[in-house]
Amino acid sequence: MPPDISSYISLCDTLELIAPDVLGGLKLIDIFHCLGYGKPVLDEEGRVMRPANKRVALACAFLLVYMFVVDEFESEHEDELRRMCDAKRAADLAFESTMWVLTHEKVFDWKVRRVVRDAFEERFVVTRKQMREMNRYIAREQSFEVEEEWSAEEEAI
Repeated sequence: MPPDISSYISLCDTLELIAPDVLGGLKLIDIFHCLGYGKPVLDEEGRVMRPANKRVALACAFLLVYMFVVDEFESEHEDELRRMCDAKRAADLAFESTMWVLTHEKVFDWKVRRVVRDAFEERFVVTRKQMREMNRYIAREQSFEVEEEWSAEEEAI
């Protein structure tokens, strides 16, 4: 699937019509924790206690996009998050989740990172500070994109 947000918006809207319980009761905090399954958990001596599971992490990245796109995030989870902290906490957790995806290049390729970032920007009002943080990862993203285009042209020849 192309890494543009409009395709994902169409997909998420269709999924919402076909299967209204895509999230299966997962909340934003659950998705945030599941993103971490893409990295192994090591003990003090460096032994692997839990191996990395990139499939789970990628599935959770899609659920994050789905939550941002279908506005499930605000309607269902805002009250609960408000009880836990303040109203701003929900947006902060969404930003933390987005940054987790952006900063873990070995787990999420540039296309996944781009779609998650675009979905976040589509859903929330992004502050200058947040934009600055996210922009730190654009240069690397664009270099991968140029390399991919170049290799595709090379294959065509």
